[in-house]
Amino acid sequence: MEHEPEELVSNEQIANILELIGVYYKLDKDTHRISAYAEAARVILNNDEIITSGDQAKRLRGVGPKIAIDIDEFLQTGIVKRLLDLEHKYKNIKPVLDLFMTIYGVGPVTAVGFYNQGYRTIDDLLDKAKLTDAQRNGILWYDHFLDRIPRDELDYTNDLIGKIFADNDIKYVITGSYRREEQSSGDIDVLIESRADVDMNLILSLLDQYIPTILAKGKKKFAGVFRLSDEDYGRRIDILLIQPLSWAYALLHFTGSGRFNVLMRNRAISLNMKLSEYSLITEDKEFLPALIEEDIFKHLRVKYLAPKERTKTLKSLAILS
Repeated sequence: MEHEPEELVSNEQIANILELIGVYYKLDKDTHRISAYAEAARVILNNDEIITSGDQAKRLRGVGPKIAIDIDEFLQTGIVKRLLDLEHKYKNIKPVLDLFMTIYGVGPVTAVGFYNQGYRTIDDLLDKAKLTDAQRNGILWYDHFLDRIPRDELDYTNDLIGKIFADNDIKYVITGSYRREEQSSGDIDVLIESRADVDMNLILSLLDQYIPTILAKGKKKFAGVFRLSDEDYGRRIDILLIQPLSWAYALLHFTGSGRFNVLMRNRAISLNMKLSEYSLITEDKEFLPALIEEDIFKHLRVKYLAPKERTKTLKSLAILS
């Protein structure tokens, strides 16, 4: 996992790298480093402030000086020599771990666990491994999930969902790269405004004929497979129910891009505010309401960007006086 040196990096990316290093130390049976890297990954992932340096990370309980050096190296160069050395040491293992981690529901820790149990291929996992239902379905739909979704198919899907929801007056938006007007998407991300009469059971009942498989289901979040017909690919779909007060914030966040989100969160931090997918909170713990996305830009005194302008290569935000 690499990034261009000038790219803004999210806490999740840093945490993933640290978790992966810890996984390789698991192969080394280095219990101290396994624990240290796992803890550092957890702390950084759960930290509200975007990590921009090793010194900043080092102030967090659970991030030691050597791990801080790794973080600086990743932020500045896009690579971590420690990880490269471990991957070279286990170069015969790396392709198997990389393969396993492309399966839905399989992260670095699970991947190395499967390897240590003697599994080497996806067929091995399907035939022999103890899998969760989500992991087994991730394998069964594996080839489908690898295929990018063309924009014209998502246009059709968007129109179809709109017609299905119309009778119940359900407010929804397909977010992510589709809303940013990119030509293809990895999956279908759907935000739905919740009401007393709109819950996940209703949504799934309306979409039932197009959802052959459930990967994970909760009251507010759903992950599954969406398939237009037996002749079409099954697509990963995530559905999230959002409270009306959080709608604009969720729309902003789940539209992305990741780089845009980091820029916006850093801008909030510079104003002693905290921006999340659900709110913008001032230093005095005041919630700033936003009916539309433009309100959030105004709160942060940033020039409004249309979704298609929130690209992965965005360098900076235009600050208003």
